[in-house]
Amino acid sequence: MVEKYDPLLFIEHYKKTNETLLWKKYYRSLEEFLGREPNDELTIWVQQFGLLTNLVDDLMDKDKKGYYYLVNNTKELSICLWSVLEKIKICVSQSNFRKFTDCIALSLLAQSDEDNYKLTPSSSENDYCYLVQRSVKLMQSFIYILDAEPSRILLQGIEYLAINFQIMNDLDNFKLTVPSDVLNKKGTLPLLRLATYAKEQKNNELMYLLTDSSYEERRESIVIIKKALNESGVLMYCRLLALSYSNRAEQLLLSISSDKKKIETLLMRNEMRD
Repeated sequence: MVEKYDPLLFIEHYKKTNETLLWKKYYRSLEEFLGREPNDELTIWVQQFGLLTNLVDDLMDKDKKGYYYLVNNTKELSICLWSVLEKIKICVSQSNFRKFTDCIALSLLAQSDEDNYKLTPSSSENDYCYLVQRSVKLMQSFIYILDAEPSRILLQGIEYLAINFQIMNDLDNFKLTVPSDVLNKKGTLPLLRLATYAKEQKNNELMYLLTDSSYEERRESIVIIKKALNESGVLMYCRLLALSYSNRAEQLLLSISSDKKKIETLLMRNEMRD
């Protein structure tokens, strides 16, 4: 018996994680911050769109539990995405929807860059500036649903917030027994920073493990790489940098609104803590 694809099964799965709550809270907090009246129907479709982008990300990462299920249902996933976009289109003005989809297109281009990127001896921390744009553009796109002409300060504030969230997401991967980012030589901030450190210290063995080793060699060297991340100070550096971006986002948002409660909600600090 062939399993029938039902996107709601995925939605229900994600409801057991923080991801649903974070997408919903992020959009709701944007509504409140911008002084918009709540729109429950639109919130549902925006939330589902956010979750579907998570599924696309899982599909590209190839390291999540439901990967093979997604591979076998890529057509249905695409149909579901287009269906949700059509629902959003009905709920917003043409101008807002065009700006929203333009921003999503930029996020998808950045997703392609991110997916094709592999650590090499020439990799540097500067590469993160464009690799993180998938997250930046995705979070900025939600602004355009509510405001077709957002202020530059708001866009910059959300960019800083997105970078903060992405760095924390990168760090979360190293809590796994076998971090998939190491196995796949992904351009995450901790690994880019560690590669830079290895280059500066002329640590050829570490550089080899990060960039030129085989999949099996990296799997067997996870303990060594994790130890290097800790002893080099890379993990602490990434945590402090994430906090710095969160603080920068806060300062920019405070220049728009003095309501600290709304800003704290938008920063989602309670939800992002371990």
